[in-house]
Amino acid sequence: MSLDGEGGSMAERVDWKSLTIPACLPITTDYFPDKRSLQNDYVVSDYNLLPDDVNADFAQQRAIYKKPLTTVEVFKELVSQRLAQGFQLIILSSLNKNQSNAAGSNTVPAISTVMRGRQTESEPKEEYLLSIGRIFHKISLFDNSITVTRYRPRHPYPPFNIHYQYRFHAPHHDTYEVSRVSFTTEKLETYNWNYLDHYICTRGHTDFALVEALKYWRFRVFLLPYNNPATRKILEGSPRCDIYTTLSNAEQASLMDGFLRFIEGWLNKIRRPNPNKNWSPTALGGVPPRDPASHLTRRRHSTSLIFLTNQTNLVGSSPFRERLGSNRLPEKPRPRSGSKVMDRGRVSPASEAVLPLSLEQQQQQDHFDANDDSANQELTKIKSNATNVEILEAMKHPQTGVGFLTQHPSLPSQTFVSADAIQWLNNHVEGGMEIEHGINIMKEMIQDKLICHASGDFSQPFILGFYLYHIVQDKENQKAADYSAPLGNLQSFENEWVEIEMRPSKGWCEPISSTTVSTVSTIPSCDTIDESNVPSFLRDDIDLTESMDDRNWTVPLYKHTHLDIDINNKSDRIEWGHLRYQSIYKVDNSYELVVQWVASSGSIVADLIFVWQRKAQMCGIQMVPIPSDLLALPYTLKSDPLRGPIFIPLDTECLMTNKRHLFEEFREDTYAQRLFLFQEAILQRFGFMSCLVENTENDRQYVHITGNAFILVPSSTNTRPRPRTATNVVRRNTGQKRYPVHPDQSSPHEAYITRHVGGKKDDHSTDRKVGFLWSWNHMVSRKWKSPSAGDEFFQKKIIQDFRHFCSNGDNRLKEFWESCWELKEKTCTKAK
Repeated sequence: MSLDGEGGSMAERVDWKSLTIPACLPITTDYFPDKRSLQNDYVVSDYNLLPDDVNADFAQQRAIYKKPLTTVEVFKELVSQRLAQGFQLIILSSLNKNQSNAAGSNTVPAISTVMRGRQTESEPKEEYLLSIGRIFHKISLFDNSITVTRYRPRHPYPPFNIHYQYRFHAPHHDTYEVSRVSFTTEKLETYNWNYLDHYICTRGHTDFALVEALKYWRFRVFLLPYNNPATRKILEGSPRCDIYTTLSNAEQASLMDGFLRFIEGWLNKIRRPNPNKNWSPTALGGVPPRDPASHLTRRRHSTSLIFLTNQTNLVGSSPFRERLGSNRLPEKPRPRSGSKVMDRGRVSPASEAVLPLSLEQQQQQDHFDANDDSANQELTKIKSNATNVEILEAMKHPQTGVGFLTQHPSLPSQTFVSADAIQWLNNHVEGGMEIEHGINIMKEMIQDKLICHASGDFSQPFILGFYLYHIVQDKENQKAADYSAPLGNLQSFENEWVEIEMRPSKGWCEPISSTTVSTVSTIPSCDTIDESNVPSFLRDDIDLTESMDDRNWTVPLYKHTHLDIDINNKSDRIEWGHLRYQSIYKVDNSYELVVQWVASSGSIVADLIFVWQRKAQMCGIQMVPIPSDLLALPYTLKSDPLRGPIFIPLDTECLMTNKRHLFEEFREDTYAQRLFLFQEAILQRFGFMSCLVENTENDRQYVHITGNAFILVPSSTNTRPRPRTATNVVRRNTGQKRYPVHPDQSSPHEAYITRHVGGKKDDHSTDRKVGFLWSWNHMVSRKWKSPSAGDEFFQKKIIQDFRHFCSNGDNRLKEFWESCWELKEKTCTKAK
């Protein structure tokens, strides 16, 4: 607090500048304990680092060789790491007899100290003394070793823990809200500098992985669909915001292809060369140019791009020339094939370009004369009953095969992407092929040892997505000069390549025959009712496991890999980082990436992330930063003390005319699940999509498609029945209109929600707990805003309309409920 005023009248105000901008100490100090103090008051420990010896082993274990840090580089980085965490350099006075400052030298000489450990036989070449509080470090550089000596107080100050409760008014809150924060001291003397120094020495090798105790830097982003038409309508003045619809099959397929392009080109840095300009798009896959069933007009269904024999012309003088197609398509995602973002030498028939039919026909006509033979080459289809060996031989065809990545130090010969293989099967097998059938064929090939995961591990199953596999060569081909063997080390391979499983969307890689077969579909039986058009919360049979939390996946939720941070070689030191990414991608969910680093500069990391942001938009993806705590719940650890969620109640009373329960027409054990699905349907109408976040118990969190807001459906209304177990939902047999609750477990959200709505902390009326927790994304600054993401007016408009809808303003909630029941009744009428 500060006092301002003149003539005796003083006004008290908060010094917000001091609160938001922490004070900085000088980078240097001149105090170091004397010999007696070090002996009596400090615990001394030391350890030695031998960077050259350590890196001789670790550098060779990397799948992709990276230049190790020299002893001098490690020494400087150890000093930089301490400065980054608040240490000060100790500059001793000239009176110290051991000081030997030369003109222009920035070194600190050795002084007489008590060292418990190896006594050095020679004077160090260079030495730094650093301190933070009562902790002192001495870092000494010798010929090929580094000695780190630590001095910790024998009797550290006792820690304190202050609990502070306050009220604050968050944006769009109706009242001041109660919140709490704890101020605690950090035990700096327990920080594991030994571990961090070895991490630096080995350049982040997996033997010394990043752990939470190191307090490393991180930056989280969500990948979301870009440029939604409903958002544009709201920005253009639509009075209502519940106008978002489910993505069509074509939009989902395009989004999935865009995600593949982004992972391929900018996370894995696999870049494809431009095709020879004399080749027309009609030659891709050898499909006849005038075939109306050609997949050239449906890029998402095709994976065949001819392998040009003239590779010198293919690569060209620059990998960043124009992409295949036209630059006059600003709203079309760039093609994975021939894209100017792909320049690392992938010669692959993975896919065709996204082109309007008229433009494509124009290009076909322009290049038809020069490529008459190729353009009219008939694509030989594989018989549907072909053996796996026959399919494998077709995959290896130099012109119409699946397409392989070019040689890379960590990739074996004839490596391909799993998603490309499934698309290739659909295009090259007579009648097309279902995705599941294609996956089964690939699994059989792994069992027959015809193909294998690119790491060389046959135990790895075939996974659809951006996973890398290679064709197993016989002994004769392994003797070839250009043969490259797999690494044989799965962990090393995963530390270099981003591999993501993809749950295919409807419309992606549909068989050719699917459109014709549908006309002769079988007549359903009288007992079968097609409820595909009925909202999920009103269907007779809801699959209790269908919307189970994705945390039940058998695979790890997140994976990690090394990350080259300094892509433009701007830094004067070696910098590196790590990428934490979700292992599974679904087009109707957000996707999270986390950049982690210790030995990198903030500006260098920012350059990398903003490059990703620009390139993601070219792939139809919007990248938005997100906070570490999406909702900033007041009772969670390390929650932001100046943020708080807004509870928006859902008025279900208006829907329960002459009802004791909202879903009393259905089984009681499905009440809670149906209520959650009803809330989820409302969120989808307002443009929210599910996001998978760790450690949220049974809560489901959602993010707006623009990235501006988050919503949590509290667990008290999001009971998730588990299969093979008895239901834990209890129905209260009272005359009141109450929803099922957990009688023994109170949700941690109850107190927060009831304070908002009921005003009483002990108010446990379950009627009042139906609703949503809303929180803003304060990370979306002006630099991150795009024209399709909206502004502050857009944010204000969408929360006001969401509140209006949930409170049944203008009878909108009831109209939505009745329209859903009308769909249900029409389906039942047709079935009779």
